Amino acid sequence: MKKFNIATYVLIAILVFAFIPMGIAFLVSFNFINTDTSNEWIGFWGGYLGSIIGGAITLYVLFKTLLDGKKLQKREEKLKYCDQIVEVTAEYNRKVSLLLMRIIDFHIALSSKKPNGLEELFGYIYGMEKSKFILTVMLYSNEMDEEYERIEEIKNIVGRIQSLLEIVTKPVIDGTIAELTGKVFDEVSKKVNEEQEKLLEETINFLVANKRKK
Repeated sequence: MKKFNIATYVLIAILVFAFIPMGIAFLVSFNFINTDTSNEWIGFWGGYLGSIIGGAITLYVLFKTLLDGKKLQKREEKLKYCDQIVEVTAEYNRKVSLLLMRIIDFHIALSSKKPNGLEELFGYIYGMEKSKFILTVMLYSNEMDEEYERIEEIKNIVGRIQSLLEIVTKPVIDGTIAELTGKVFDEVSKKVNEEQEKLLEETINFLVANKRKK
């Protein structure tokens, strides 16, 4: 549906009020309405047109104020959302890094026949999954909104990170972490770090693209 702008509403109001006296003038010309003097008619026109102009200005100012207020509110909401995405993404990246370091520590302890901290490791996995969930929900909340750019790019990077992390977290959950070789872990860790750098870069791109004033 086509949206009307403020000028359209004001124009419609002017036309409506202008046609009323024109109709009255038409009726007067056929003596349906009697006027005693031309001065009365001129006075009527002066007062009526004055009220139309004054009313039109008032309507314009009112609509303009409401529209500007709505735009400002939407702009503030967008800026707040962008800041939240940056914060949540940074937290997710931090939790991923901590998880990788903790898996290394646990794997070393396991190799030295001194395994400990399995419960703590599960806590790191949970913390990472929680951060991922929060970030994903926030991204999905405005994914279909055309006002926001580069949401899909961030989602894709997070998806790749999660796929890589599953290679090293699944053995922990299944109790087969001893079978995880150092070579596999190093390869996964390297790829995850590369994706983390891409995520940081894409988050900056997201922030710049969406904070541009439109």
